[in-house]
Amino acid sequence: MGGWAERFVQAGAGAFVGALWEVNDRLAAQFAAVFYEKLFGGAALGDAFTAARTAIRDAAPNNPTWLAYVLYGEPLSLLQAAPE
Repeated sequence: MGGWAERFVQAGAGAFVGALWEVNDRLAAQFAAVFYEKLFGGAALGDAFTAARTAIRDAAPNNPTWLAYVLYGEPLSLLQAAPE
């Protein structure tokens, strides 16, 4: 681990999702849409991540963008509401 992921984790982030190389903009937007839809819908972090990767792989099977995404964090984590 290094770069942005390491810095975010050191700063206290519970997880980090990023890309290892430059990605296709259209597929990146689709990845984000699916990832957050699943995550906010109650899916575990790893399940939301996998669904997003699978969606962009299926949308553009000849584009390696889906391989660029990595997850640093506990895949079974769930979102919690922020304390008020």
